[in-house]
Amino acid sequence: MRSNCPKLVLLDRDGVINVDHQKSLLSLAGFEFIPDSVSALKKLQEAGFEMAVVTNQRCVGRGDLSPEGLEEIHAHMKQALKKEGVVLEIIFACTDHPDRPTHRMKPNPGMLEEAIAHFGADPKDTYMIGDQITDMKAAYAVGCARHLVLTGHGEKTLQNPELKTFEPLKVHKDLSEAADYILKIHALPDYVTSLYPESSPSVLITRAREIIFPLSAEDKGDLETLEQKFDGEENCAGLAAPQIGISKQMIVFSAPDDPVLKKWRLDFTQTMPKTIWINPVYEGIKEEGFHVDYEGCFSVGGVAAPVQRFKKVRYRAYDLAGTPVEGTAEGFLARIIQHEIDHIHGILYVDRVEDKSLILPVEEYRRRRQAAFEN
Repeated sequence: MRSNCPKLVLLDRDGVINVDHQKSLLSLAGFEFIPDSVSALKKLQEAGFEMAVVTNQRCVGRGDLSPEGLEEIHAHMKQALKKEGVVLEIIFACTDHPDRPTHRMKPNPGMLEEAIAHFGADPKDTYMIGDQITDMKAAYAVGCARHLVLTGHGEKTLQNPELKTFEPLKVHKDLSEAADYILKIHALPDYVTSLYPESSPSVLITRAREIIFPLSAEDKGDLETLEQKFDGEENCAGLAAPQIGISKQMIVFSAPDDPVLKKWRLDFTQTMPKTIWINPVYEGIKEEGFHVDYEGCFSVGGVAAPVQRFKKVRYRAYDLAGTPVEGTAEGFLARIIQHEIDHIHGILYVDRVEDKSLILPVEEYRRRRQAAFEN
């Protein structure tokens, strides 16, 4: 076991890395990598992730493949990956007979627990990528993030009603797409407003769940938490539920009649008291044009960047009673609405900045803004 706490990706084998054979892979002759799976592993390795395979091989327990034959396949797999610059340190394989499964055989979590212990990883910093319900169930049991790929048995698994039991989980076309998603999560700066440390940053880049009325007790509690967090922050124009680890379509914001704010925001033409919206949407009024101005965000701490937004938008939402709310907003208020609604669709403002060199430390932004006013 290692003393550090690495980022760890656990992978099922058949149907994720290599082509799945319905009657099991029983010889080297049938081994074939799924397109782009090797490059996906290489990207994860280059980003500093540890990787391990956790695979059920019931064929050995049934006597269809010898332990030596399985080892030969795995040796071939490791060597083929090594030629492409990918080092797969260890493969955890359970060879139990399907009628006599032990704690190691997925959907039991034994192999995943062994892998996490081997690398000294934290389950909360561990990702499981698989194509079967057994992979999702084992990952759920140990508390690591669940990623289903649609290769192998993935399409069939997606139709399994039991899958909802193991949500939240993310569905990807293949291993390559799953790797890109995981890398995107870890490219994010740490967000500083979460009241739920167990939440993955993936909540920030995933579309939040639509709320169904009437509000449940849990929804009301989440709204209360969101409002309290908003009230407790200084210089907070708005806050969306995903920013505090709640994947629900809820936002709170305000545009008060503040002389200091109006000085900093020359497009401040419309005020609005503290407002809570549920399931909000907006539509840009293109004929009114666009405006570029700097934005900041508690979810991307310490920086600011120029973002192009619609000058004027139409909005629709629901209040706490489920009553529809509609109207138009312009200027700075329209910018706040667009920024917060982006959050519930998994979009950060920096995603809208094409030239990343324009992202400034917030202190530098404030210095430049102040100098512009003085001149």
